[in-house]
Amino acid sequence: MRLVLLADIVIFVFYVFVLVFVASAEPTTVRNLPKWAWILILVLFPVIGGIAYLVFGRPLSSGPASSDNFRFRGEAPKPRTGPVAPDDDPEFLRELDRKLKNQNKDSDEAKPDATDEESGDKQ
Repeated sequence: MRLVLLADIVIFVFYVFVLVFVASAEPTTVRNLPKWAWILILVLFPVIGGIAYLVFGRPLSSGPASSDNFRFRGEAPKPRTGPVAPDDDPEFLRELDRKLKNQNKDSDEAKPDATDEESGDKQ
């Protein structure tokens, strides 16, 4: 009896987890079927539908570790839009390098030569 109750709790927690996971996914990133179809499959077949969504429907991560093994739609991932980090922007890095070289050049010109000061004090 306790084992059946424990199995029911595990199935319910899994069902709620996958349902929230499907509901919170961006509709354009869900693979193979529309988002509403995955929700319908999950409602009709909680365990099998949940496993199927996690394997075939969930959005792939956009990080470097993502693979396209389960991308069946044949569409390329959308390019990232939005701000680019400064260390990923080559124009920013060129401008920063130019400013640092100018700053170093200016600071070298502004510093008096240490040997000139020492020789001037001894006279």
